[in-house]
Amino acid sequence: MPLFVYRLLTRLTFLRKWATPVVVVLFVFGTSWPLMAVAEPAGSALVRPANYWWYFTVTAATVGYGDMTPETALGRLVGGYVILGGIAALTTVFTNLVAALEQLRGRRTQGAITVSLAQHIVLIGYTPGRTERIVGQLLADDAASVVLCTWEEVTSHPMPERPVEFVRGDPTDGQVLRRAGCTGPGPCWSTPTTTTRRWRSRSPSTTCTGGRTWW
Repeated sequence: MPLFVYRLLTRLTFLRKWATPVVVVLFVFGTSWPLMAVAEPAGSALVRPANYWWYFTVTAATVGYGDMTPETALGRLVGGYVILGGIAALTTVFTNLVAALEQLRGRRTQGAITVSLAQHIVLIGYTPGRTERIVGQLLADDAASVVLCTWEEVTSHPMPERPVEFVRGDPTDGQVLRRAGCTGPGPCWSTPTTTTRRWRSRSPSTTCTGGRTWW
């Protein structure tokens, strides 16, 4: 699938998710106001433009201050309709928020994020135990942020409890290094630290001045 098509579909999905509660609120507001005007006595203060938006807001949010209430049974029925519409809209909003937070957390855990840091340390490769000790030293001795860039075989963040960003992929790929915050002119050297693979990036365009890179 072409990249622009994927991005377009992603944006449409995002807009559709957040458009649903907005459409529900607008529909309920647009239909409940004339219904309330019919249900309430002539001249009712509740259905005046200066008042109804306030009544709709507090009722749809289920706050219910009680400063304005319908006088008739039919008006209360319309009020119940407003409450149900508000609950539906709020439920959709909270569901979308929880889903967005879970997706963000999952991307961080799986190393699918793009780091936006400067003057940070990029630690490439992961060896259980040894890498944790190196990270502990770096966090204790250096005020710079740490980014751990690992191979695909490390399927999830090995140190989620520590303030370390995690990027997963092939470190020989310039795109992966850019996701880890390695951008700008200047060479990216490889020195043995956490892995026995000793080589320089196969990509001659790989550069890193946004942070120090350890291999």
